[in-house]
Amino acid sequence: MNFDQLMSQGFTPVSVDKETRPDYYNALEQYAVSGKLNPLALLCCRLVKKQLD
Repeated sequence: MNFDQLMSQGFTPVSVDKETRPDYYNALEQYAVSGKLNPLALLCCRLVKKQLD
């Protein structure tokens, strides 16, 4: 699924800044290795909240 599809479903685009990028890659790796989506979901939630504040 690409960004256009996600946005058409009501998802907010998330910007991953330089400081957060290592956390983002770590969360992606956790998902790829163990299937744990929670770290990535929590990171995205924090980033959306930061963007909205």
